[in-house]
Amino acid sequence: MELRKTAGPAGTVTFTITVPAASAQAVETILSGVAGLCGASHAPAAQPSGEEEVRELPGVLLKRLRTEAGMTQGELAQVAGTTQIRVSGFESGVRRIPRETAEVFAAVFEVDPAVFDPA
Repeated sequence: MELRKTAGPAGTVTFTITVPAASAQAVETILSGVAGLCGASHAPAAQPSGEEEVRELPGVLLKRLRTEAGMTQGELAQVAGTTQIRVSGFESGVRRIPRETAEVFAAVFEVDPAVFDPA
């Protein structure tokens, strides 16, 4: 694993992490949780040709869709038949969104349930 830190414009810092492909999913899950806990949004970056398309992380997407719809976590939880604590965990990346719950979220926000699948 390799970690690089680069100073960016306007007081920002960019971190680049290189990991073995076998560890990529686990690292992405951990970073998603950290980003969610920091309240970070995810803006997909341009990818060099030949690399996978970067898409919004499921929890970040869920939070964006919920806030754009003017819903609280509690309201979304009630509609989905779950708890506010679980919705918070989904949004922060601490909890994976179960298929059944993803289908409810997809119906509420009129999106494909696959957008909530981290794979």
